[in-house]
Amino acid sequence: MAKLRWWSADRDERYWLELTDRDDIGADLRAPLHDKSGEQSWRYNLFKEATIGDIVFHYDSNAQAITSVSAVASGPIDEEVRWAARGSYARERNAQPELVPGYRMQLDQHRDLGTPVKLAALRSAGPQLQRIEQALRRRYNGPLYLPFEIANRPLRLLQGYAFKLPAEVVSMFSGMADAAAAIADDLAKSRSELLGQLVRQIEAAAHRFRIGELQSLRSKLHGRRTKVRTIFSQESVQGEYAFHSGGRTELQFNIGFDVDDLGAPIIRAGVAFSFETSRTLPTIDALLPRVATFNDHILDVSESVPGLLMWSYHPRRGRTPVSSARPIDAAEVSSGSFVFLGWRWPPSEASADGCLQAFDQLLPLYEAVEGSAGRDGSATISGERTGLLLDNGKEVSELRWRTASIAERTLNVSLRHNELQKRLRELERQRGGHPTIEARIGSRSIDVVSVRADGLWFFEIKTSRSPRLCIREAIGQLLEYAFWPGSSPPVRMVVVGSNALDEDASAYLRALNDSLPVRLDYEHISIDDWDHNRN
Repeated sequence: MAKLRWWSADRDERYWLELTDRDDIGADLRAPLHDKSGEQSWRYNLFKEATIGDIVFHYDSNAQAITSVSAVASGPIDEEVRWAARGSYARERNAQPELVPGYRMQLDQHRDLGTPVKLAALRSAGPQLQRIEQALRRRYNGPLYLPFEIANRPLRLLQGYAFKLPAEVVSMFSGMADAAAAIADDLAKSRSELLGQLVRQIEAAAHRFRIGELQSLRSKLHGRRTKVRTIFSQESVQGEYAFHSGGRTELQFNIGFDVDDLGAPIIRAGVAFSFETSRTLPTIDALLPRVATFNDHILDVSESVPGLLMWSYHPRRGRTPVSSARPIDAAEVSSGSFVFLGWRWPPSEASADGCLQAFDQLLPLYEAVEGSAGRDGSATISGERTGLLLDNGKEVSELRWRTASIAERTLNVSLRHNELQKRLRELERQRGGHPTIEARIGSRSIDVVSVRADGLWFFEIKTSRSPRLCIREAIGQLLEYAFWPGSSPPVRMVVVGSNALDEDASAYLRALNDSLPVRLDYEHISIDDWDHNRN
């Protein structure tokens, strides 16, 4: 089904109606994937477009009333469901429940309405419901998926299971509106408490990361002192999201609750531009040169920091699909819009260290954007002329790869990159080297630096399936790491990929080494086994 619906761009349109006679209302949502003809039907599958936190009202056909309400707690999970068709035709042929391919969605916060909204009350409100339907038809070109049939007879509910319910309908009945508001308040309170806990953990661990010095860096970049010493402040933690103290008018470090493409809850951490005007940001003009600098550097950042995800939200057009890092389009820069760049995790996998590592990796971009603000825009992503720092480096989780699905191992760039780093580190230790993951050089970092008897070896990891593309993407970074003023020159530069060199790529590598002042190698490390070789 098409994803652009009449409610897509309106955050207030988050209500649905389950029409059922089941005896465990509120336990979950479940329906078959196909009707009796074998075709997909929106009257079964529409709930799959609901997102975490959306509100579902339950119409009990036995009671002929909307009797209770729940919150969506998960995306759809395909599994067999026990189902019997309903309606006059099904009754005529005495349809019996049977196991069929279907889907299930978890619910939470189930509660009864104080006063059920009976069919008689819906019929009394028929003229108002008809006006709401007509207004929607004038505004939107397409199906509405409403549950009511309103004609020259008393209102009745359509046959089916899953329907959309306009917010204006909910507001007509105080019991429905109050129950929905109570659920929303409880969900917001729960997420606010979890986010507050994560913020406290971040602040406690921040001293171990460069981002812990953010406020000192802001003072240096902007030439003014700040009394705040922490990353966040009480004012910058806003319920389900938070941005760094002072970030309202800057490229902001941002964390918060979100949902993924399937509606499952996630935690995001990264940087963002918020174009919502306020007392501290009366117009978005101050952010425009920052966006331009962001666009100047984002491709450089995407090469050095793998797995970055990006999306934007527009108050009328809704969210863009999640993509890899890219320049911000002019159409995304308008009052009320929001643009995010970073990473996301299921809440159970989000950690203070993960968020802080994400902030550290994006700190060079922040320095470039804020360093150029109000000046000539000449700040660079390369940072200060400081030599190579072989400190503790970065720790890579072993559990994440072991528990990942085949799809994640195949398609998740960050996951593949981290696994290659981990395996390369083990190989270097076996070869007698002393490897550091994410060794810092200025404000950037090299994927792996190994200290060997003959000197420093720089490794740049790329996740492309094509060795040619790996070499093309890595060579510029390796040359900059090796020869930028203030660097520590290596004795060897190595591109690391998960596929072996072919004949043409080998010839290309030999030709490059005829001209390069430092030898360039390519190393193949299979993520599926431990076979490896150097060409």
